[in-house]
Amino acid sequence: MIRIATVDDHPIFLDGLRRVLKSMKTVDVVAQGTCAAEAIRIARDVRPDVMLLDIDMPGGGLQAARDILSTAPGSKIILLTASDREEQLSEAIALGVQGYVLKAGAVNELQTAISSVDRGETYVSVEFAMRVVMARLNEPPPKPEIDKSDFTPAEKRILDLLALGHTNRQIAERLDLAIPTVKNALCAAFAKLGVRTRVQALLAWRKA
Repeated sequence: MIRIATVDDHPIFLDGLRRVLKSMKTVDVVAQGTCAAEAIRIARDVRPDVMLLDIDMPGGGLQAARDILSTAPGSKIILLTASDREEQLSEAIALGVQGYVLKAGAVNELQTAISSVDRGETYVSVEFAMRVVMARLNEPPPKPEIDKSDFTPAEKRILDLLALGHTNRQIAERLDLAIPTVKNALCAAFAKLGVRTRVQALLAWRKA
């Protein structure tokens, strides 16, 4: 079972989230809170496997994540947000947050996000990633004049699936590869693209 802690200051949303999580057979809600201070205490005292933090809770979800990750680097955090501001996603990724999920997303997406983050992968809502793509289609990619001939066939296939919103595990299963092989190929591809994050890579590859 994946031990989950939820922190959100909206009682109605928190109650709905608790019901959703209880319906999942692979998770166990071990703690709940309503503010950044409680999130930090839960991380320290309860040590859940994954924490779901509201980005706009009192004290700030990003600030809570910053404090938690600085004192407990092994913590796995998913930020829940109703906002589609790209700068928040960029800051979250820079902090080391593993998940970024829109509150309006489907229940099965939250379950996928929890499972992915628990395995050590990064997960960003597909809907949000696509919003970013659509908003930036007319912008230049992070690295100009990308030549696809610089990429190996395996890297191309992996980047194509990444652009469709697949996680590392899903890519590995589709291509019959080991997850470390996928991660190594992505690291090499990111270097060739001149990017550091999955969202940047998605944007760059779609424009190449």
